[in-house]
Amino acid sequence: MNLGEIEVALRSAKMNYKTRDAKSLAASLNALKQAAVAARDERAAKELWCLEQALSIQETYLSAVASMQAHQFYVGWCALGVCPSNRFSARPARSAFLE
Repeated sequence: MNLGEIEVALRSAKMNYKTRDAKSLAASLNALKQAAVAARDERAAKELWCLEQALSIQETYLSAVASMQAHQFYVGWCALGVCPSNRFSARPARSAFLE
């Protein structure tokens, strides 16, 4: 799978989440990233890492929703709590009034 096909698959997650092969996408992304690293193409490797993170976030979200649809609400909620997107969320600034 080439980079263009991967980008389309990630952008089309709303329509293809039931039929796409996430493991194949992840393997293709990893192979492309390893090739970029071997070629010392830092920009491409960074872009591919970002796409890996997008796939991981999508899959975590889909797993959480599936758990909730199966009435496993706690499992789904916990999955959202460890969603990789939480690593990138900004923390609110501390207020001087609270100190």
